[in-house]
Amino acid sequence: MTDLSARPDLGAYLQTQYQPAEVVVKEIADVLGLSLLAYIGGFASPDEVNAYYQGRSYRQTEVDARLRLALRVAKVVGEADAGNVAAWFQGQNPQLSDASPAWMLKEGDLKDVEPVLLAAARAYAIGG
Repeated sequence: MTDLSARPDLGAYLQTQYQPAEVVVKEIADVLGLSLLAYIGGFASPDEVNAYYQGRSYRQTEVDARLRLALRVAKVVGEADAGNVAAWFQGQNPQLSDASPAWMLKEGDLKDVEPVLLAAARAYAIGG
């Protein structure tokens, strides 16, 4: 059996990849708040997030991977500093060429931003 406490990134992956979308949305909203979640997901407002959460949105598949990655990254950062996860997402990050993780999640191609976001989250978890 793998010790997930030694690999918070592996634990975060396992905790996020197989959960229903509504659980992912609820968890990321609890950590980041509806406004930041709306920004990352490209929603017009927190009300649109609620429609997504209730399964009434046409954007289900487009947003799902983005929010799963956001939750995965949040779990890694939260292992080191649970109280500042939202601030980490919003702040300029020198490991991301001074871009904010939230902006990268919103604007970036996931296959390109996933490895750099995870690397930045791991670095934060290791060194704060």
